[in-house]
Amino acid sequence: AEVVGPEEALRVQLAHLHPHFRRLCQDVLVMDAWAQQCCLDILLRYCRLFFACPNRRPAGEGDALAEPVPVPEDLAAFLKSLKLLLCSASKGVTLAAVVALCYLAPSD
Repeated sequence: AEVVGPEEALRVQLAHLHPHFRRLCQDVLVMDAWAQQCCLDILLRYCRLFFACPNRRPAGEGDALAEPVPVPEDLAAFLKSLKLLLCSASKGVTLAAVVALCYLAPSD
């Protein structure tokens, strides 16, 4: 039997979201506040694990004129949903959206 660490177990569990990611990004807008907070937490973990940091420059390019890494289409869809959730009536949802944007949004 193979022993798997907690990070690898989390990666395997979150990988099950691949076919459902875009649908969850759309559906999070119509969930109730409690479900929105939980979904945002899970999607934030997913994005941090499977998408490259949009503020990171490609390796070996130290000059200031280098192009930033382009934002993937799926991540852009999630960022759009997060921006819409900033106007939520729930303070918890707004805070979860702000935290996710701080972690995931490009700096420009």
